[in-house]
Amino acid sequence: MTVELTMLVYSGALLLVLVLIQAAAGVAAQGPIPMANSRDDLPPPKPFQARTRRVVDNHREGLIIFAPFVLAAAVAHVSNYWTVLGSELFFYSRLIHAGLYLAGVPMIRPLVWAVGLAGAVMVLLAVLRAASQGPQRGCYRGESGHGMDRSFRSRMTRLGHGARGDAAPRRRTAPAWLTGS
Repeated sequence: MTVELTMLVYSGALLLVLVLIQAAAGVAAQGPIPMANSRDDLPPPKPFQARTRRVVDNHREGLIIFAPFVLAAAVAHVSNYWTVLGSELFFYSRLIHAGLYLAGVPMIRPLVWAVGLAGAVMVLLAVLRAASQGPQRGCYRGESGHGMDRSFRSRMTRLGHGARGDAAPRRRTAPAWLTGS
């Protein structure tokens, strides 16, 4: 698994941990019975409980931005210095951000959040750059503009089709072992 996908998995695991912290804070503030019911008539949340809700919402929003960029990079086989650095910046800054948010530390938290956003943007820019460069080496583009892997192209040629795979098959002769020659 690439570093980028590993950081995405770690970010998902961080969300799971934050949700568990939020649930524990709700039970501690409101009690287990009210939290196990429909929660329609709960009193306003206590400060720490409200903070845990906000940190979960904030991390979920960041993950919604980051995940498509990493998944697009994985599908496009884009993994380079910038995607790795951006992914690591995103995860580690989100980890620090969550700790600062839960601790109630002001002023520094938005700066750490901005570092995470910059990491996500780095991955996005690397994917967009790779997309603007067209097909990667080893890919064939025929007149139709459809990309075709070289191994597929050679396989189609061996089977009697043209280089693009759309020409009529050539007339084939029977194998020597079948004709007895």
